[in-house]
Amino acid sequence: PLLLSKAQHFLIIMLSTPTSSQALVACNIYISAASSRPSHPATLLNLLRRAQDHCRRIRSGSDVIHNADKKTINPTTTAAKGETTRTLLCSPVVIVHAYADIPYDRSSIHLAGYSECVADVASQLIRNALSELEFNSFGGSDMTTSEKAETAKETITRISGTSTRHPTVGLIDHVSVMPLVLPPSISQLPLYTPFGNSLSPSTSPTAETENVDQKKEKSVEAAAKVARQIGDNLSQYTNSNSLEIFYYGRACPKNTPLATVRRERTSYFNSGGIRKLQSDASAIKNGDEVKEMNNSSSLPKFGSMTIGTPQNFVENFNIRLTSKCTRSMARMLTDMVRGRNAGGIVGVEALTLPYYRAKELCYEVACNLTNPNLGKREMILERIEVWVDLMRKQLLGERSDGVIDEEKINFDYFVQDAYRVGTTEVQCIDVLTMDDYTLNEDHDDEVFGKFKKLLYDG
Repeated sequence: PLLLSKAQHFLIIMLSTPTSSQALVACNIYISAASSRPSHPATLLNLLRRAQDHCRRIRSGSDVIHNADKKTINPTTTAAKGETTRTLLCSPVVIVHAYADIPYDRSSIHLAGYSECVADVASQLIRNALSELEFNSFGGSDMTTSEKAETAKETITRISGTSTRHPTVGLIDHVSVMPLVLPPSISQLPLYTPFGNSLSPSTSPTAETENVDQKKEKSVEAAAKVARQIGDNLSQYTNSNSLEIFYYGRACPKNTPLATVRRERTSYFNSGGIRKLQSDASAIKNGDEVKEMNNSSSLPKFGSMTIGTPQNFVENFNIRLTSKCTRSMARMLTDMVRGRNAGGIVGVEALTLPYYRAKELCYEVACNLTNPNLGKREMILERIEVWVDLMRKQLLGERSDGVIDEEKINFDYFVQDAYRVGTTEVQCIDVLTMDDYTLNEDHDDEVFGKFKKLLYDG
């Protein structure tokens, strides 16, 4: 038999009752800061450590939190100490992963767990970030026109030499709350009850009455509720003059897609590196042009934030190309993987972004896998191979003078790296099913150490 912590008993009890507010969810928080300012790395690491400590307190039962209905949730009162049974091992909440994308001056913190616990940790983390980090999109709203112009020139000088910022509309640019569904191999284990008895799969309230689709729908509903709860919490903490909040997906009454909200309600597709593709930075000469470019004077202090719930767990995948690839070559690859294009991969959203590596302009194809069960990472890798072959034939056809070594015109000639960013549904479940000792002593330190290395070493 396995010895369970009180917090694990608590979550098992909650999962044995099939209500949408008692589901597992994942939450990704994207922050428009990494290492562009000397103070940012230390501040971000402090934010991460405090969020990890918050999760630990919930797991240990020392933190009492409240759900959206203001009812107390306290893991310490739900099971007898030392109770043992063969059951589902799942932590109430955990920081799964943290990532810093230095070229784009962007960081992300990824957590997962019981919906109310995730809402509590995420809300506090975002509040801390808003109070401790500065948001500067070519000059904050509290700057004068001349200060905005000067900041813009300094920023463009830095960008042209070292990096290109990711498109962004605010300090907390995006919060995605996604459904998590336990696989049958885990969810069919006996469930613990408050009376010390285990429920077999055949008598579990969820086992007979719910299929996978029903469980997923409850998780989606719970995720949307968490998104609204986080938004409400932040609205109480801030005001419309400091943070503008836009909902999308299932958290939005009209179920409006994220891309539509970004396009119609924000300046996302006219910011950061996308703007750089559309405009020569040297054209910026005065404060008025800075204002036109970013609408700085009308921006809330922390900009805008999009928050919502997609129908599926969304995975992120980046393809970083070498400096030998032109913008048109990068856009061709984008078109080949984007789902809405003819012959594209189902559910894949793709965007061409510029960035600098060793002061050389390069391009990246950033992908969202909105339905990773259909549009898979492996399919993107296969499409990259097709694109590389096309680019190789095109280059060799243009250079038939024998100067180019054909053996060097390979995958690495065009592609710097192709890698998954963030988390997967399986990864979240794997971390949630770790025991408390592994989480506290190994996992948290590993996440913190990797984040620190990225922030300081790039």
